[in-house]
Amino acid sequence: MSDLQTATAIAELRELDQWVIWKYVEGRDKDGNLKWDKPPFNPHTGYQGSHSNPTHWSSYDQAIAAAVTYAAAGLGFVFSAYDPYSGIDLDGCRDKDTGAIEEWAERIIRMCDSYTEISPSETGVKIWVRGTLPATLKKAFGPHVGIGVYSKQRYFTLMGNHLASTPLEIRDAQVALELLWTEYKPAPKAETPTTIRTIEKSTPGERAVARDVIARLNAANDLGSLLESKGATLVRNIGDAGHYSGLAGDKHSHAITYIVSPASGAPAPTSRPAAPRDAGSAYRGKGERAEGRW
Repeated sequence: MSDLQTATAIAELRELDQWVIWKYVEGRDKDGNLKWDKPPFNPHTGYQGSHSNPTHWSSYDQAIAAAVTYAAAGLGFVFSAYDPYSGIDLDGCRDKDTGAIEEWAERIIRMCDSYTEISPSETGVKIWVRGTLPATLKKAFGPHVGIGVYSKQRYFTLMGNHLASTPLEIRDAQVALELLWTEYKPAPKAETPTTIRTIEKSTPGERAVARDVIARLNAANDLGSLLESKGATLVRNIGDAGHYSGLAGDKHSHAITYIVSPASGAPAPTSRPAAPRDAGSAYRGKGERAEGRW
């Protein structure tokens, strides 16, 4: 791990408690090929951490000590919505053997004119700037080649491997960020056109047919037939319900009250007794008057 105290940029970032450690972790790409990921680890515990959880971050000094204790590969700085910084990640832009940088990346490096490091893989560079974007910006130019700009919920490795010819301090690059946003921002999603279908007014004859269909459907699904098939006793008025111990059911299209559990041995009513009229009757129909009240 290089000496991180050689750059002015590092001294500035050291003031913030937004540091993690990182290790190489074996993984696979979408094609199943071996790759080495660099997830953040919590300096307080040594376990894998999160760039979205501030309790997994620490001060710079704590991270330095944790890197030794937990045999980390290096330190990382987390970008937060509460700091003024953004990170620009340029992948696949540098020749590992010659150090040559692709023209498209050189252009962005010159635009930002701020502290820049060579990435741990030595095939890309990372730029720290002062400024923010409304959202994460990502643009791929090919397999493992592209640009990513992050203002929050992301961490960058910090190795002190400064790219020669770039400043040692973090500079304001809001204008450069806005130019990158204009150039590479995602295209808006096309809106699906709304089709308005005209509903034709039905004729009296069509409405009569519809009413007949509805009536037949109601008859076919009649509640009374269903309950009778299950052994229910039907009575035709609310007064007859007093001869049974079951609970009166709700009214339906035939105005019949169903007694599902008749009292054992209770004879079926042969006459129509008067319905109870006292206020406490459990069999009063909906809307019946009791003692002058509704």
